This record gives sequence, C-alpha cells and structure tokens, in this order.
Amino acid sequence: SEQCDSISQWERYGASGHGYCLGVCVTDLLRGRDFRDVFLRRLIYSPSEQRAAVETVVSNVRLQLEQRYRLLSHTERDANEAQTDDLGDDTSTLMTFARAIVMVNFADLALMFKNPHFADESEWRLILVVNTSNDPMRQRVMFSQKGTFLKPHVDLAVDSREALCLPISNVLCGPKLHVELAPSSAEYFLRIRGYNSIEVAPSGLSGTWR
Repeated sequence: SEQCDSISQWERYGASGHGYCLGVCVTDLLRGRDFRDVFLRRLIYSPSEQRAAVETVVSNVRLQLEQRYRLLSHTERDANEAQTDDLGDDTSTLMTFARAIVMVNFADLALMFKNPHFADESEWRLILVVNTSNDPMRQRVMFSQKGTFLKPHVDLAVDSREALCLPISNVLCGPKLHVELAPSSAEYFLRIRGYNSIEVAPSGLSGTWR
C-alpha cells in the first residue's frame, strides 16, 4: 500500500491497530532471483481510468495494424484488387497475432483492476504468472484457505547471496500498541536479527484512535 498509516489498513490487515507496518525498499526486493519474473503493478480503482486503460490497449493495436497495412481508401482498394487478394493470408496471420496481443494485455489489466470501494487501500501488487506446464514452478505452488475456497500462492525469497535480511526501510508500530514500549522493543528485535539503522516510530494515530 502507498498508505503507511491508514485506519482502514490497520483494521483490515494490521490486527485492528495492534500490528506493525513494514516499509520496504521495492528496488532492493526485486533484485532477488525469485523476483526475476515478478511484475510490480499499481492497482486501478477508478472506472473511468479502467476504461481508458482498455481503450489504450485497443487503440495501440489498431494503430499497429493501420501502420502495417497502410489502410487503403475505398478507391485505392478498387484499383488494387489483386494486391488486396494477395494480402489475404498475411491479414489472417496478423489478425491472429493482434488478438493474442489484446488478450495478453487484457489479462494484465484484469490483475490491476479492483472495485472502486477499495480505493482507500492504494494497493500495489507483486504479480507472478505461473506456467502450469513448467514442472519446477508448478511444484512450488502452495495453497492456503481463503474463506470457503483454496487460494494458490508461491513463496518468494530475497536473494540470500547478497543480503541476509529483507529490504526493510522502516517500521511503524500500530496505534493500539504502547506508544513508547512498542517502538523500543521492535528496534531491539530488529537489531538483534541484523537489521541496523531501521527507523521505528509509533503511528500518528496513537492516542487518538480508541
């Protein structure tokens, strides 16, 4: 999330204010070998922005088709019927390719679109597209219970060859935690485990959110 100190985030994901918010250096995170095929995407909540994104995909593909064939006017088509007939097979091949591009782009957008009622989350997603025919990757797929169904996921690790710690930049202690003890305890915890110079602070909502 772009929001580090939001009441809705604390309520939904931060143990109702008793948890911790971890700030992460994304560029360092994505350097790990497990993240080689991972895409970082900012979610789109606005219906108008979602429609615009779809229209951009369609417009770009259409522009490529027009540039490829330099679409002939009706008059030019009549004067070049033989040439148009020769393009039949090429047209079919290109249209198949164009449909594939549209489908790939739409699949990408589908992972970025979210109901506008969740806009306050300002969410970013780390996306890994798994090819189920790839045996090594398929074996890494795990499942956890999500409500009444199973949710597939893949555990990813930071490259331990370069760093023994996660790229944590800062920690924010939940607003329901002790405003003095929680930060000092978290700082001590991090230092013992090799995390040095990590900024730890209490939530700005401490003392006001009850």
